[in-house]
Amino acid sequence: MTGTSGGGFCLMVEGLSLAGMTETPAVVVLGQRPGPAIGLPTRTEQGELEFAIHAGHGEFPKAILAPANVEECFWLTVKAFNLADKYQMPVIVLIDNYLATSYTTVPPFALAKVTVDHGLLFPDSSDIKPEEYKRHKVTESGISPRAFPGQTAELVVTDSDEHDEVGHMIEDAKTRNEQMDKRLRKTIGLRKDIARPSRYSLESAETTLIGWGSTYGAICEAVDTLQREGLASILSIFRNSGLFLPKT
Repeated sequence: MTGTSGGGFCLMVEGLSLAGMTETPAVVVLGQRPGPAIGLPTRTEQGELEFAIHAGHGEFPKAILAPANVEECFWLTVKAFNLADKYQMPVIVLIDNYLATSYTTVPPFALAKVTVDHGLLFPDSSDIKPEEYKRHKVTESGISPRAFPGQTAELVVTDSDEHDEVGHMIEDAKTRNEQMDKRLRKTIGLRKDIARPSRYSLESAETTLIGWGSTYGAICEAVDTLQREGLASILSIFRNSGLFLPKT
């Protein structure tokens, strides 16, 4: 896991692509700031969603989680680790300066509800010989059984270049297509982990305000103000496990 802001994240996007190619779980907390460049480094702006979604070279699965408040920062970070391990991919927790620098009182976290999902691990009891282990084995789900380098008898091989099932570098089109399709199949399962947008206020509203992330509180206030002025409105916001997928 690493924490960064827009400029630092931009400089390290090659590492994000590396995690995508080697199918290495990684969690990045990205604190947005107004840009371009350094912009207003002490102010808040939600201007990096498209950048986060499309960051990287080529196509590979990733997830972007956008917490609405400090409490969700905790729970979505837990989810980020589980998604990263389960789908063996990078996950970005997209916050902003407001969430990063605010002081907020929240109820104690119910730590008993925290679950840990390491995903599909290569079993020690497998009848496959250690030398036959394939780190990037082609599977229907796109998820290959994962062994931990140096902690098991299996030799874990991977490469930043395109590779075969074993992990050795290749250049032929057939293997390239197989591995690309394998990685992108992860999005089929990943879609099942998408929560529906939360809704706030009237069901019969004529006006809908849509937002995501830490804009939740501000938009709720706007909805309440519109209602006091006799204008029916409703808020739909991507929060509470909201998740964005790259185009495939």
